[in-house]
Amino acid sequence: MDSDSNWPKDSETGEELALLASLPGSFWQDAGAKLPNGYCLSIFLKHASGDRKTLRRMAVHEQSQQSKLSAAPIKVLIHHMAQPAISSTHTMPVTPMLEIKLKAPAEEDRDPAMPDRGTTVSKLGGVPGWAQDEINIPGHKYVLQFEELELAKACPAWAGVFGGGNGFLFIKELKGNIESGIFFVQFT
Repeated sequence: MDSDSNWPKDSETGEELALLASLPGSFWQDAGAKLPNGYCLSIFLKHASGDRKTLRRMAVHEQSQQSKLSAAPIKVLIHHMAQPAISSTHTMPVTPMLEIKLKAPAEEDRDPAMPDRGTTVSKLGGVPGWAQDEINIPGHKYVLQFEELELAKACPAWAGVFGGGNGFLFIKELKGNIESGIFFVQFT
C-alpha cells in the first residue's frame, strides 16, 4: 500500500480492515504463480471478534453464497510493496507470517475421517480442508488456506477471526501473472 489513505475499509461500516497477510512475489514463485517484481498480494479483513454477523458476511458455506462476497468485509489487493513498510497504525497487529508454517501438502492430503476433504492445517495448495460444502470459484484456482488455531498461536490477537474455522484464498491468473484474488472463511 502506498499510503494510509488507500487503506481498505468495510463497505457497510466504513471501518478500516485489518491486514491479515501480505505475500510478496518471492512467495508466489515458490507456489508456482507469479507477481511482477515489487508487487505483493495482501489480504485484508474485518476481525469478527466473535461477532456472528461479521462472520456470516465473510463465510461461504455453499456454492449459492458466492455472490455475497462482493459486499463482504474482505479485500484481496495486488499492489506495489510499500516503501518503507507501513507501520501497524491500524486496528490489528500484522500477522507475523514467518510464524505461520504454510506446509506443502502431504502426498496424501486427505482427512482420514472425511476422504472427500483435505486436511485443515495452514497450507499452500493441496486439497482444501472444507468445513462445509466444497466451493468452486469460476475462473479462479485454490492456492492456500489458513487455519485459525495456527494464526492465534502466532498472534493471539487473531483468535476468533475465522469463527474457529479456516480461511481460503483463490486466485485468478492472466497471462501467467496473478490478476486478482478472492478470500472467504468457513466454520462449523
